[in-house]
Amino acid sequence: MAGSCTTTRTIINDIPLRNNLRGSSTAATMYRNCVAWAEDDNGVVQSYAIHIPRISPTKGMLVEEARKNELIWTNVLDQVAWSHQGIGNGTDPTITADQAIAPDGTMTADKIDFGPCGTGDSNSILFRSTAPAGLFVESVYLRTVTGTGSVWLGHSPDGVAAWQSVECACDTTWRRFTLPVSSVSGSRYFILGQDGRDAAQPATFPAVSVYAWNAQSEVGSFTTSPITASAAQVTRAADIATCSTTGWPTKEGSITFDFTPGWSSGGALASTYYILDSRTTERGILFYIGNTATGDIRLRTGNTDGYTDTSAGAMTWTAGTTYRIEARWGKGNTFLWRTVAGVRTLLVSNVTGAARMPDGYTAAATLVQANTGTLQSNGSISNLRVGRN
Repeated sequence: MAGSCTTTRTIINDIPLRNNLRGSSTAATMYRNCVAWAEDDNGVVQSYAIHIPRISPTKGMLVEEARKNELIWTNVLDQVAWSHQGIGNGTDPTITADQAIAPDGTMTADKIDFGPCGTGDSNSILFRSTAPAGLFVESVYLRTVTGTGSVWLGHSPDGVAAWQSVECACDTTWRRFTLPVSSVSGSRYFILGQDGRDAAQPATFPAVSVYAWNAQSEVGSFTTSPITASAAQVTRAADIATCSTTGWPTKEGSITFDFTPGWSSGGALASTYYILDSRTTERGILFYIGNTATGDIRLRTGNTDGYTDTSAGAMTWTAGTTYRIEARWGKGNTFLWRTVAGVRTLLVSNVTGAARMPDGYTAAATLVQANTGTLQSNGSISNLRVGRN
């Protein structure tokens, strides 16, 4: 059902989150105790220093949970920690270090020459043992040396059975390919190349040469920003973003922001993902997106004596799609809208009860902090506006 509202708002805070606004009285402030990477709008991987927000001019500020790359020597694929193999009439691949400009602009992309395979049980692969038990996701940046060609990103506990794989159809443009791997028993391997023992792959392969950069394997159901590693596994610390709540309204007010998730609903999300929480006691303005495939979103309002937890029900969320979230409260009523692709939908209407903000906010609202304190929203937030009706 479409929603409309003609209430005039006085904007109190207007935080675009498309520039580094640290130091401003209405700024968003980032805490992340490590260097981190992110793709800019042109697909170039940029490095961001400790506590510097990762800003996209089109999507806003990226906030992610802590993740560890279970692989080592992610950009040194000729290192002895990586194994390579050619069985049957397949040819052992040749790896040559630092042969092309990588997605981060450095000369660190390795060249891999995979040989041809002429029978079903032949292979030409690069591989390494990887993640612990449970759900995990593999990823790697690839491009061909010339022309087009395909290699496969795969997993198998023994190289024979229980294969899970995805074709990486490459050309001379860098692309990041990903493979979500369901929970499996036995050993776990990151496998790149051509392997006829996988029933999903062709029985025969031509030779193909590719450049590769940043092999990654992380526990979870979706991939996050690049995490590079050398001799030891590397964990990227969680992003925690806050902003000032000075002057925020209590009895009547509104909040609008844009959110671009890094995941899609239906991916068995591991926890509840908070978008905005104005109080450490989970009172006040609290959006979160549910921890199941339903993709539920809720708005929690209330004061220190109680709160109303309003559910909008199941809905779809798609990675990379920007959603505008709007909420208004006052006179005992709460309203919640979501807009996607220009279509504005009223999710919650005329919910009565403790539909007010708390009498006193904490000094700063936490943007995109999860209830566990370790999982974040895993997406980008921008155009945050707080108003008084």
